[in-house]
Amino acid sequence: MNIIEIEGHQVITDGLNKDSIIFDCGACVGEFTYQLRKICNGWFYLYEPDPRNFRRLKNRFKDDMKIFPFEVGIGNKIGNKEFHLGKFITSSSFFKSHRGLGDMMVNVPITTLEEEMRVFDKPIDLLKLDLEGSEIDVIPSINESVLSKIKQITVEFHPQSKIDDYTQEKIDICREHLKKQFNEIGYVDKGNDGHHGLYLNKDI
Repeated sequence: MNIIEIEGHQVITDGLNKDSIIFDCGACVGEFTYQLRKICNGWFYLYEPDPRNFRRLKNRFKDDMKIFPFEVGIGNKIGNKEFHLGKFITSSSFFKSHRGLGDMMVNVPITTLEEEMRVFDKPIDLLKLDLEGSEIDVIPSINESVLSKIKQITVEFHPQSKIDDYTQEKIDICREHLKKQFNEIGYVDKGNDGHHGLYLNKDI
């Protein structure tokens, strides 16, 4: 099993190819996709709710016909939600208590993984989640039918010190939910960058 690290996320590269489907949720300005694109010439679907980051993201990949950026956040329901813009490109969050936020707030559309993956009739090769805290809401809401069609998940669990009420208990709930369908290949302590988990589907 070949595992590499991209932007702090562990990724299993075995089986990734030109036909692979990759979901980059919390794409920011696209550095994860940019690096993985050099290794895997697959189909990339990028989700980024920060309008400032999305403009950079869209411009960065405007000439790549296999990369599709969407200005929408990933949540546990479809609708709209208040989104707090960070002072830095990586600190915007749906959590108003996220450290590093500025005073600006926008209303952004949100969607679910179930909604976005329903059009695919083949497995999703890789799901990357870097949701600035929202992973504790999103992961427990992913139903079994969606989890069963994802080959691997790489996720950043954020430092508890950065978001009020973001607890180890909530992280553990996420991990246990994923472990119903996945083997936890890695759970790495990144210090001030939180923990990064890598999950491989037991059945695919």
